Amino acid sequence: MNDEKSLEENSSVGKASEKAKDAGSLTRFVLEAWDHAYSGTPNVFEDYFTPDFKMLGPETKMVSQEPDGSLRGKAAIQSYHDMNHGDAQMWGKVEAECVFSLEADNTTVRIMRWTSSEPRGNYAGVENIPPDRVVTINGVFIDKLRDGKIYKMWFTYDTLNFLLDIAGGDHKKAADALAKMGEMMEMMKKAQAEGKPLPMP
Repeated sequence: MNDEKSLEENSSVGKASEKAKDAGSLTRFVLEAWDHAYSGTPNVFEDYFTPDFKMLGPETKMVSQEPDGSLRGKAAIQSYHDMNHGDAQMWGKVEAECVFSLEADNTTVRIMRWTSSEPRGNYAGVENIPPDRVVTINGVFIDKLRDGKIYKMWFTYDTLNFLLDIAGGDHKKAADALAKMGEMMEMMKKAQAEGKPLPMP
């Protein structure tokens, strides 16, 4: 994993498993895996994921070189780390929590929520974000396990609502930011193909 400067102590990104004490054991394992992936813990891939691991969601389809739009293997975990860690660095404080989880047949379904505040400048194509703005994004994640390790993960985020939050409810600003994502994703796809760190919003 690339060395990255961690968030300040008042943020809980990378610590979701610590707050999910009432979740089932499978969910806690999955949360722990993704906390370590976020933090860039050495050997996280070997400890928590199968060699044929596959990650698939709307964002991966925009940057993937694979026919099905997935990111695979250790490179998928590095991409997750780069995107989420760099993204969180754009805020002074980010609180992460698992607000719902369900387990069955070596599968976990969870709803994650990130609440970000104290913006550090422009973000996701939205300029002049007020310093007191607080934004929330929710995501649904489905992890499947085999032999005690994660071999597949699907995800999707409530991106439009997130952009509306960032834009303070201004639909035009949110739409403009969404339109700029195509250019950003092309830059990310190029970086992914060249094995370089992914550019941040």
